[in-house]
Amino acid sequence: MAHLLIPTDLSDLSLKAATFAVDLFGAQGNTFTLVHTSSDPGPALPLMRELPALRRREDEGLADLERRLRAERDMTGAHVRRLTASGPLPAVITEAAHRTDIDLVVMGTRGRNPHSYTGTHTTDVILEARVPVLEIPVELRNLTLQHILFGDDGAPIAPSMLHPLAAIARSAKARITIVHVDTGRTRKGRWDNTPAFKDAFKGIDHTDLRAESNDVEQALLGLAVREHTDLIAVLHRNRGLLSRLFTPSMSKAVALHSLLPVLILPS
Repeated sequence: MAHLLIPTDLSDLSLKAATFAVDLFGAQGNTFTLVHTSSDPGPALPLMRELPALRRREDEGLADLERRLRAERDMTGAHVRRLTASGPLPAVITEAAHRTDIDLVVMGTRGRNPHSYTGTHTTDVILEARVPVLEIPVELRNLTLQHILFGDDGAPIAPSMLHPLAAIARSAKARITIVHVDTGRTRKGRWDNTPAFKDAFKGIDHTDLRAESNDVEQALLGLAVREHTDLIAVLHRNRGLLSRLFTPSMSKAVALHSLLPVLILPS
């Protein structure tokens, strides 16, 4: 049974992420934790006096989001939890992961707009959290996962790193294309991860695709469009690559954040 954590700003986008999480894994036997965070008010007395009212509004907002989720999806057999916390969202997720097993964080995003709560928070979580994170773009209308693109970075991969991706592929009955992007630096030193893929993706339709490019992120995005991909998955161990993938730019925003969900796997 899966435990999915869904950070929320109590907006319709948060509801969309929650409904997609239910669509992906189903409700029966799974746990969905709705979490809302706010900044620590510090010692300011006016804010401290307002804190109880703020907490009540947050609790009421989460309760309303749960009601809306249950109205949108049949949650029979599901466990729905609500959590409010203070502090940076990545730290809250890390603490929650220490206290309970979290299989996946599902977040909606409006892109990399610096004024967008979900955009900046999703980027922070992706770069800092050590649990699998699934980013759902606001423009996505249907979460149909038939084809997943996984970027092999050429370094050794343990089968356990791929288990969250395999669980999603099996749940969605999706096929996986493993992309090996060779650059001038990686071509000679690339590790053969074929045994790990065979182990982790046992029973899943998966194929290999090779490409040569000195721009790994652009190669992944281009292949994702060309191969009619529904989801991009990458490992969280190349912070530079992740930062470039999630940097504001018109071409990347159109190719990635406006069209495709992204799964970040911890390494």
